Amino acid sequence: MPEQKIQIAVTILPALLIRVDRHWLKVFYSDIILLEASNQYVKIFTTASPHAIMMKGMIGQVEQQLPANYFCRVHRSYIVGVQHIKYVCHDLINMGSKEVPLSKGYVPQLNSRFIMLT
Repeated sequence: MPEQKIQIAVTILPALLIRVDRHWLKVFYSDIILLEASNQYVKIFTTASPHAIMMKGMIGQVEQQLPANYFCRVHRSYIVGVQHIKYVCHDLINMGSKEVPLSKGYVPQLNSRFIMLT
């Protein structure tokens, strides 16, 4: 299967330009709540819109282009904006308006982003 080209441009600003239909949409990293894989598309949920931005591509390819200090892969189908995490409860991450699953294999990666106080 030929590798697909992802339609994302990284800008000098802390933002992405995402190809949506026939135009490029600027989305600041800080506005991205989460990304969700959906077949051949990635849904991008932001604070700026109640509707997801649909982008053709694979979530793994998108992940490679995102800055690690803003985002964390938490499941094979989800990448979260770390600053939007409200709380983590065992295998679930609350993002405020959405909850996403947390896979055991991604727990160490997520834990490394925070100072853990017990």
